[in-house]
Amino acid sequence: MATKKPVEQAHGTVDQVAEKLHAVVDKAADGLGTAEERLRSEARSAAEKVREGKELARSQGEELVGKVTDYVRENPLTALGIAFVAGALFSALNRRR
Repeated sequence: MATKKPVEQAHGTVDQVAEKLHAVVDKAADGLGTAEERLRSEARSAAEKVREGKELARSQGEELVGKVTDYVRENPLTALGIAFVAGALFSALNRRR
């Protein structure tokens, strides 16, 4: 039985290591692809939730402005009194600083 030369053994070892490394890299690439898909899906979901929250805040803000406008139209003197008191309070709080 003939023994392999050291160079041939080294080539065989390098080939085995290269094959194992390729398998590891392929497995890691598959895992990263799955992680990327999951991350993209979560980002889409988060973006949709932000859009929904933005729309809700906008509609509630418009509703509140409408209610305040109606109240001021129906009670102009009371609204003026409330504004005066709020301004005086704000001024007093800022003067103390």
